[in-house]
Amino acid sequence: MTDTTPEQEHAEKTDGRHILGWLLIPLSLFPLAALMNYDPGAIAALETPPRVCTNPIGPLGEYFAYYGYALFGFAVWIVPVLCIVSGVRVALRRRTAVRRNLLWSLLGITFTACLIQVAENHLDGLRALRQGLRIVDAGGAVGYLVMTRLLCRLLSDVGASVIAGLGLAVSVVAGIGPRNIAAFFTGIYRWALLGRYYRMADAASAPNGTDAAAADGSGIDPEADAAQARYLAALRARDEAKAQREAEKNRIREEKLAAKEAARLEKEAERERIRAAREAARAERAAELAAPAPERAPAPAARPPAPPAPTAAEPAAEEESAPDKGPYVLPPASLLAPLKASTADHSDIGTTSQRLIDTLKLFGVDATMSYTVEGPVVTKYALMLAPGTRYSAVTNLQDNLKGALHAKSLRIEAPIPGEEAIGIEVPNLKPVGITFREIFESDAWKNAHAELPLLFGKRADGKELVADLA
Repeated sequence: MTDTTPEQEHAEKTDGRHILGWLLIPLSLFPLAALMNYDPGAIAALETPPRVCTNPIGPLGEYFAYYGYALFGFAVWIVPVLCIVSGVRVALRRRTAVRRNLLWSLLGITFTACLIQVAENHLDGLRALRQGLRIVDAGGAVGYLVMTRLLCRLLSDVGASVIAGLGLAVSVVAGIGPRNIAAFFTGIYRWALLGRYYRMADAASAPNGTDAAAADGSGIDPEADAAQARYLAALRARDEAKAQREAEKNRIREEKLAAKEAARLEKEAERERIRAAREAARAERAAELAAPAPERAPAPAARPPAPPAPTAAEPAAEEESAPDKGPYVLPPASLLAPLKASTADHSDIGTTSQRLIDTLKLFGVDATMSYTVEGPVVTKYALMLAPGTRYSAVTNLQDNLKGALHAKSLRIEAPIPGEEAIGIEVPNLKPVGITFREIFESDAWKNAHAELPLLFGKRADGKELVADLA
């Protein structure tokens, strides 16, 4: 394995990504130019008829600025800045967590919009600028919802501004990174205050240190200021210790990566060995199946083989020669549950018949009772109508008859098939169950000349219903 640092590995993996960064830098100037040349009069929603678009980006730039101002207000100016910074970081091959940076950038824009929204209440110039650009809120819809509708209602403008400022600070620090911020300020401090001491140390470490210091123009002998020299030595020692710690971290990281790579290679080798063993076993099995069976030696003729003993799979000769037992006999009906007496409640049939006749007469229909059929579920009343009476005169009175009999349901059969009478079926107060044995022992089943008799039950008149399935 070659000795490469994680930074070098990252640079190798993102060798072509920096080209995208160089392309992103000029592309980030498009939103900047769109915001700088935004004309509200070119938007049809703000002015009718709209003016001619003069934005260098075209209508796309106008609508980007319009919707950006509507969503984030003046905080939309952060978008081109973030695009330029992101392009520079990618171009310089810096490590960039895209999802994390995008999240913190959105939060930063949101809190900036909140601060601009509350600042409009105290800055007249900001309000005038907002009116000139025809923006509804200085912080956009985000600033209005978060600041005006939520935080300022719960807190004062000062309290809401403190919360928004803290959120903005956290977003900036988390997006840039605490270590990057610390390194930036440390570099400025060293460049501004310690650059002179570093030049003195470099001059002192030269072969002609004193002459180099004098040539530098500082006029200070390093040996005369022992405190500064000790401080400079401590700084250099700290830098060396930091470099050693970084080197140790890189070494540990490389060892972990090497161990992971070795484990991965070992797993792949083990899978390959298992796969090869399976292929070999499969090939051996196929060869055994394809090979011809070995020829058996013939048995000696002088001694014939003894007959094999009967087994469970091969019945004996005595069982094969058993006598025929005849056709299959169906089990008797006595195996079924015994029949129960009918317990259907037909109510008072005579009273119901008279009530039917009286109700029909009340509506001008003359009828006489012909007969009744007491079924297991319903009771049928057969009525003979007076000559010249239409059947529809009775069928139209179905609801009236049901109400007169206090019945839950009622069925009129007009006329009964094969008869002149009209049938009215009224449910029994208590129906009776129909069993399989009752129909199985009936004459209808016994006299059914069918190849596949099928038992359905009973009809409304109580007769068994049997049909041929074939």
